[in-house]
Amino acid sequence: MPSVLNFQSVARHGMIKQLVALNTLVYGGYLLSNGPVGLMYKKYLTLDASSSFLSLPLCHFGHTNPLMFLANSAALWTFGHRHIMKYGCSQFVMLWGASAVAASVLGVMDVRSNPNQVIAGGMAGTAGLLTYNAFANPAWFKFGRVNPLVWLTLLGLYGAFGNDKACVGGMGAGYLMFLMAL
Repeated sequence: MPSVLNFQSVARHGMIKQLVALNTLVYGGYLLSNGPVGLMYKKYLTLDASSSFLSLPLCHFGHTNPLMFLANSAALWTFGHRHIMKYGCSQFVMLWGASAVAASVLGVMDVRSNPNQVIAGGMAGTAGLLTYNAFANPAWFKFGRVNPLVWLTLLGLYGAFGNDKACVGGMGAGYLMFLMAL
């Protein structure tokens, strides 16, 4: 079994390569955009009080933070690939979609009372993917002999104290999908 740091040992699934490439292109566009293009990016690819209706599905692809971009890409590259190899593309899309829907619902509820930016980036899908697999495949999380629930606790603390609706919604959807055995 390849290690997390050894990216070249296994050929990645095409869907994972395309999602990471999409994330990279969109984030690159964000870094290079300014003026009216930057405002369009904010309007359509982040969820806040001035967002359009199209922001609900698209905000899960519009990273604005380099650390979150790298973390989400790394989770897709490692856990996303393993998940697809074990359960298939349709189950991955169901999990990712359910996480995005749950995060969007929480984000819209928060936007009604808080005009600040609520969701930007793929944290919902990543949180759902990590939560589902921490329960379904705990052996994937044995980094340094740490229990997978410790990683989930840290992710939950980030979502709660960082007020990240995408993280909280993704974790809830991932756990719900695990309980429903999907």
